[in-house]
Amino acid sequence: MFNIQVELEGHLLDSLLLPKVMDLALSGGGIAQVLEIEVGERPINTSRAILDILAQDQDQLNGIMQLLEPLGCRLLEMNPPLDPQFVSCPKEGCFPENFYVTNNRRTEVWLEGEWKEVEELGMDGAICLNTATQRVHFKKMWQARAGDLILVGAKGLRQAPLQLKGDGEFQFMDSNVSSEKPKSLVIEDLAKRMKSLRQSGQGKILFVGGPAIIHTGGRELLARLIHQGWIDVLFAGNALAVHDLEADLYGTSLGVSLNRGEPVPLGHRNHLYAINRIRLLGGMAEAVAQGVIQEGVCYELVQNKIPYLLAGSIRDDGPLPEVVTDVMQAQKLMKEQLAGVKIALMVSTLLHSIAVGNLLAEEVMTLAVDINPASVTKLSDRGTHQARGLVMDAKSFLLELMEHLEP
Repeated sequence: MFNIQVELEGHLLDSLLLPKVMDLALSGGGIAQVLEIEVGERPINTSRAILDILAQDQDQLNGIMQLLEPLGCRLLEMNPPLDPQFVSCPKEGCFPENFYVTNNRRTEVWLEGEWKEVEELGMDGAICLNTATQRVHFKKMWQARAGDLILVGAKGLRQAPLQLKGDGEFQFMDSNVSSEKPKSLVIEDLAKRMKSLRQSGQGKILFVGGPAIIHTGGRELLARLIHQGWIDVLFAGNALAVHDLEADLYGTSLGVSLNRGEPVPLGHRNHLYAINRIRLLGGMAEAVAQGVIQEGVCYELVQNKIPYLLAGSIRDDGPLPEVVTDVMQAQKLMKEQLAGVKIALMVSTLLHSIAVGNLLAEEVMTLAVDINPASVTKLSDRGTHQARGLVMDAKSFLLELMEHLEP
């Protein structure tokens, strides 16, 4: 048997980090045995453990360590750590084989005798070395250029342990999404954090929304949030804007009257008429300037000069002139507008929530709201582990949130 001892520090028990390390060692064909452990006295204190990693041969042991190093496992007898390995990209849009796949946790690379933090970190990308500055930064695959130096394997890499959620304590039922969650407490806590953030001026609030907000009658509430300055950036698709504009022009959303809750004759054409009218005018800003659009979400975005990004999809009608139809360009613009975001609200939009979640750092407070429990759990399943979920319809959520925010 081959073995090596490692040190692990962090919230080992509350975050299930220690069981995860042991499971990964087993999945790699070896065993992880706890030799020593010091448990923090309070939930806010970290714990420390020394583990003995056993494997059948050296190759297997190396493979296990590649699994464990990203979780923060450090070799006890190796000081300084092993130097990282960087390999050139073979061609544009391609990374080298076995490149290290990033997540959203704070990551550092051992360079020139010190740990250097990966800049602009995101999920599902790679770590690139700038040889001129000896700095490391995040890259998506489509951004790769031939000759870029990309981290391969996990040598010389470490990550911060999983962060606690809330003010140093794990929240009640926080690890699961349930329709029985104490929603009022979560929304009240969110409102307090939004107020605190606005008073300090030390960060921005992002809202990611889907068309169900309009369908369920939450349009006026979202418009009020924007008008009162509770939203600093808004991401959505073509549909949310289209149905908001349709509601202003024709009083319907997808042809259903927002006053009577029933389809209107030939109402299925209204969203197309709305798109066409805005395109004829040259865009939403011009429609507002000419008084064609007089209220609603898009009106408030334009009037209050709130940055927004409408990212297109293959199913879009029109689309509106403002929609970014190149998804890679939309991804780039999203990343730029996420600078300074501290709170992210994702309401009734599965695909946009996942897309934005992949770009968020783990310290961004993230709340996903959807009437479908599977849509909420999908976000954390895809790696946005800091996301908390509420199972409720969009209008109910916005209404209760406004009750806590407004005097």
